[in-house]
Amino acid sequence: DFGCVLGLAGIIPVVGELDQPALRYGYVYDVARRLGARRHEANALCGITAAHADGEELEQAEQALAKAARLAGELGQVPLGPVLTLADAHVALARARHAGRQGDAAKEKSEREAAERVLAEVWSNDTRHPSSEALRAAARLLAAALSVEGAGRASMPPPSIPPGRPDTVAANEGALVVSRSGSWFRPPFGKRVDLRRHTAHRLVLWQLLDSHESGSPVPTPRLVEVGWPGERVLQEAGSMRVYSTVAALRRKGLRGVLLTAGEGYLLDPNVRVIEQ
Repeated sequence: DFGCVLGLAGIIPVVGELDQPALRYGYVYDVARRLGARRHEANALCGITAAHADGEELEQAEQALAKAARLAGELGQVPLGPVLTLADAHVALARARHAGRQGDAAKEKSEREAAERVLAEVWSNDTRHPSSEALRAAARLLAAALSVEGAGRASMPPPSIPPGRPDTVAANEGALVVSRSGSWFRPPFGKRVDLRRHTAHRLVLWQLLDSHESGSPVPTPRLVEVGWPGERVLQEAGSMRVYSTVAALRRKGLRGVLLTAGEGYLLDPNVRVIEQ
């Protein structure tokens, strides 16, 4: 049942895995499209919108939202309206974070309050008139995004070198350090991160490292090939897998280092990489 799958995808952020909904909704969208289940396809697109917005990928979020809105319009199904509104609220919340980084406190406040009003209205309506599982899943996603302090914000600038510390030590701490086996990495001014149980994360990171010196972004299809070798993955599902993996690596310390460039990704050419 698609409602159950959508519900599972919406619950995941509550336990702190904001990178997973993109992958879950990507699978739901892929299956719904194959089966011709257009209403579920539109619901999944709303979930994809939320995942992209929460990952600070506004262009992709807006594209997914527009696609969902067109599909809902073709179907003429009123119940999709609140789900679309919640997805749009995720985009508003992403705009609020962007405004905050730009120092526009007024816009940040207004966009965030708009998202909060949408959530409050949905919860209120659901109390009086129980809604679908898809709507509740979308509401849980928004509630999780609103509750995560600083979600999607850019990395803080690196700390200054303390007096008396050798410059070489500080320089190494400001580098991205990666084990030759790929089993761990240490982000600039961060702590060591274990990747032994995350094969796709490890493979994608190594592909990005291979392209680091050239400064060229790695196209998403190439990252799909590398991260999931031998698997046959449809384009949309593959893109969501890569997005989910990139989001996870950013959450593990590479925010501000792992950059989006057009239809691909790259590690900041200005960041020094050390293999150990």
